[in-house]
Amino acid sequence: MKKIVLFLVIVLSIGLLFSVNILKEKEPEISKEERIGKLMDYARDDYNIFTTYIDSADVFFDIDDQINQHEFVTTMENKLEAYDLSDTFSLALNGAISKN
Repeated sequence: MKKIVLFLVIVLSIGLLFSVNILKEKEPEISKEERIGKLMDYARDDYNIFTTYIDSADVFFDIDDQINQHEFVTTMENKLEAYDLSDTFSLALNGAISKN
């Protein structure tokens, strides 16, 4: 009986070590430029974007008038937060800067 308990403790310890290693090796953090690129790619893929521009404080989008602007602004502000960019950038849409 003691051998079985000792065997289970050893197996569980090894399993725990492997699971901790797997958690440590998760995807490395991506750079700010890559996060901005993903944001722009999302906008271009999902909406009819005429122009995109980034300066030091704003991400500018010139979008088609047929797009629901409220939906676009809400979605893109959520994406700014998801990509951890909302503290750095505000969203500008067709020349007007949105609330942020």
